[in-house]
Amino acid sequence: MENLDLDRLKRKRDWRIILPVFLVSIIACIDRVNVAYAKLTMTQDLPWITPEVFGAGAGIFFVGYLIFEIPGSLVAAKFSATKWIARIMFTWGLVCVAMAFMTTQFHFYLCRFLLGASEASLYPVIYSILFPRWFTAAERSRATSLMLTSLLLSNIIGAPLAGVLLETSFFGMHGWQEL
Repeated sequence: MENLDLDRLKRKRDWRIILPVFLVSIIACIDRVNVAYAKLTMTQDLPWITPEVFGAGAGIFFVGYLIFEIPGSLVAAKFSATKWIARIMFTWGLVCVAMAFMTTQFHFYLCRFLLGASEASLYPVIYSILFPRWFTAAERSRATSLMLTSLLLSNIIGAPLAGVLLETSFFGMHGWQEL
């Protein structure tokens, strides 16, 4: 009886811990590479995005990520990992919305930097704070393995999704101009 309760508790924990961060990880990976897919039409619709501007904007994401990785992890460790992940998702969403309104190179650079800063510390918080609090040392490798599959799944989902969104007149840049 006790083993059944423990197994049920572990399954419940997996659904409440691994599944949400698995989905967040998929979104993070899709978001990280979506600028490369968007470049296919973005350079036509925004002539100020030259290959140099695009490269710098793509790279500046990681500057924000690098600067805020450790401070974000420290804040999450001191307060709440789950609230920190919620904060990451919220600010991330705001920056993504702001990217729809960018009109200059500076806006592009700023949004990419803020996107990196917003997402910074996501994986360290998951792997070094959240998982150790919920999984024993023996269980962490399984949880980490499941999380790493989210990276593969994000590519399986992200590439076709980007293709559909770029082809669809409603979501394509030209479709927005027609509305």
